[in-house]
Amino acid sequence: FMERARTDMMRSLGFGKDYIFNHDLMFVVRDIALEYLQPALLDDELQATASVVDTRGATMRMRQSVRRDDEVLVHGDVTIACVNRSSFKPRRLPREILEKLRTT
Repeated sequence: FMERARTDMMRSLGFGKDYIFNHDLMFVVRDIALEYLQPALLDDELQATASVVDTRGATMRMRQSVRRDDEVLVHGDVTIACVNRSSFKPRRLPREILEKLRTT
């Protein structure tokens, strides 16, 4: 759910799959720290959130949660690294992505 929230957030900012692939980018989870508070149950309607709290060079740190109505089931911090899609080596976040993330 959290991965989908991150993908949807980037797409809503104009950086969907086509943009990412055309700029030879890929985003990978570098680090994740989660706190599970309550279990989700089969057929629960869940909402996942994603917001950027920091950007540095080739990484962005996000705060995320998964909720059932007003109840937080899990929350955590996720560090995403920007890498070259061909070599998997870290690369700086493109300026246009940084500008959009910092104004959101």
